[in-house]
Amino acid sequence: MNIVLTIVALIQLQLIGTSELGTQQNIWEQIDQRAAELRNGRTEFSQLKDINPNFSEFYQRFITDSTFQLERVNDDVLAAIGLCESTKILTPQNWELITYHYKEDFDNPRYEHLIISDENAFYLQSMLTEIGVISQIGFERIEGEWQITLYMVNAC
Repeated sequence: MNIVLTIVALIQLQLIGTSELGTQQNIWEQIDQRAAELRNGRTEFSQLKDINPNFSEFYQRFITDSTFQLERVNDDVLAAIGLCESTKILTPQNWELITYHYKEDFDNPRYEHLIISDENAFYLQSMLTEIGVISQIGFERIEGEWQITLYMVNAC
């Protein structure tokens, strides 16, 4: 009987592993699609002074107030951290707090930044010249409140 239970457990683990693998592969496509939606038809900025002051105030509170941040993680957020050998998919239930301010590396010549924003959306893509895209973050104004809907970090 123990052998049967062991075989059933192994089959269940294989099914879970396959499901997670499919989710990990699919998350990158979903992130690309959400990023395209956030960029579509919106104005591109190259200077920090052009960012909506309302969003800047929101973001400062978002990265410094953990309770506020968790309240503003959209239920449908697409979020992943790409590690060298795996992908960590984030949800509102396992959210890792963001404390990084996009202004920190803005003047660093190794980085290129793409900012696209209007009164209802904010998208930032950061690239390292020698690597490519290393992060994407997107917010949308939903029912009058800014919420994070996209977060991607390439940590490898």
